[in-house]
Amino acid sequence: MGFGGSDDQLDEPRDLPRTPHRWTPEEDAKLICAVKWYNERDWARVAEAVGTRNHYQCRQRWTNIVKPAIFPGKRPWTKQEDALLRAFAREHCQDLTSLDTMVIDVDLPVRTQRERRHRLLTLALEWMQAEQTEADARSSLANPPVAPAQVGHQVHG
Repeated sequence: MGFGGSDDQLDEPRDLPRTPHRWTPEEDAKLICAVKWYNERDWARVAEAVGTRNHYQCRQRWTNIVKPAIFPGKRPWTKQEDALLRAFAREHCQDLTSLDTMVIDVDLPVRTQRERRHRLLTLALEWMQAEQTEADARSSLANPPVAPAQVGHQVHG
């Protein structure tokens, strides 16, 4: 007799949870249906409906892989989208380091969190460069360059 009970129990295959590394087409189909049913807010229920993944995995798969595949052919960012991101940044972003973990909750249905974050970082870098250029221009107007003294060409009166 084995340590865990009868000898038969040792011969039975163990029912260990298997976590596949790659998503299967069936899991993606379940994910799409679950997101349609529960929307993009209740990831715990979406995960329950998928059955083989947790809420974090479902949200990551949806926002980074499946949703962009459903809405292919990304168009360039519009001025309206940029304005929404600027307004969000003014209200919620103290510095760029907070963007790493922040959920950018802006009404841009065909843009993923990753796309929103990258666009906001791009815009922030553009803003900083523009501010630096303006500061340099103000500085040069306030302190015009002084012509170097002409050595040996002094005018005597």
